[in-house]
Amino acid sequence: MVSIRKAYPDLGKCLYFDLSSGDDCIAIKGGTQFLEVSQVICGPGHGISVGSLGENGQTEFAEEIHIWNCTFKGASYGARIKTWPLDALKVNDVTFSDIHGTCSKEDAIVLDCAKIGCNHITLSQINITSIDPAKPASTICKNVQGTAKNVLPYVPCLH
Repeated sequence: MVSIRKAYPDLGKCLYFDLSSGDDCIAIKGGTQFLEVSQVICGPGHGISVGSLGENGQTEFAEEIHIWNCTFKGASYGARIKTWPLDALKVNDVTFSDIHGTCSKEDAIVLDCAKIGCNHITLSQINITSIDPAKPASTICKNVQGTAKNVLPYVPCLH
C-alpha cells in the first residue's frame, strides 16, 4: 500500500506503479492537496481511495486530487472516496479519469461522503466491470456533487 499525506505541488506525483496488496493500493489521506496519480496498475487490493477521512472525529480535508490513466486487475473497488459521518470534512476537486479494468466486489465506484458533501467530483472515461459476469458492477453515491461523463458502471448521483 502507498499511503499519501500532505502532498504539495512540487512533491505531488505518483507515477508508474504496479501494486498488489490486501489493502488500498493507494490511500490518499487527510491534508493531501495538489496530487496527481497516473499510470498505476492496481490489484488485487482495495483500489485507489481518497480516505478514509474523519476517523475519530478529526477535522480533515483533501483537495485538488487528480487520478488518471490507471488500471484495476480484480481490485475490490475501483474509484473510491470514503469519509466518516462528520461535518468537519472537506473533499473538493477530485478527478478520476481514464480508469479501466475489473473489480471483485459489486461496487466498482464508491463515493461515500459525509453530510457536508464532496464537491466538484469529476468522473470521466471510466470502464470498470465485475470479474464475475453474473454480478454486474454498480456504484454507491452519498452526498456528492459533480459530473460524470462516459462512466461505466452508471453513476446516478452525478449528472
